[in-house]
Amino acid sequence: MFALTSREVNGHMKIALAGDLYEGAVQAERMDTQYFVKAAWDDEAKVWYVEDTDVPGLATEAPTMDALLEKLVRMVPEMLELNGVAEPANSDIPFSFSTDVKAIAHC
Repeated sequence: MFALTSREVNGHMKIALAGDLYEGAVQAERMDTQYFVKAAWDDEAKVWYVEDTDVPGLATEAPTMDALLEKLVRMVPEMLELNGVAEPANSDIPFSFSTDVKAIAHC
């Protein structure tokens, strides 16, 4: 399960995410330019990693989905700034975060 909460701060929508299981996509509400990050599970290495993204140079992994999302919140603005795509850090950069989660239900 995950919990997604939002509140408006200075005219901008702030999104907070908590939980350890993610289904579908998590998206910020305020979009000037919307970046995306798609994660996948590497069963051999036992880590979540960035499978696809439009953020230049972004590549990372983490042992849990929570840890990966924490890294992405820091790294997305850093990579955009380093590649001259966005203003210096301290600005809000909206991005969508998704993965394909598959499960088996037993009867």
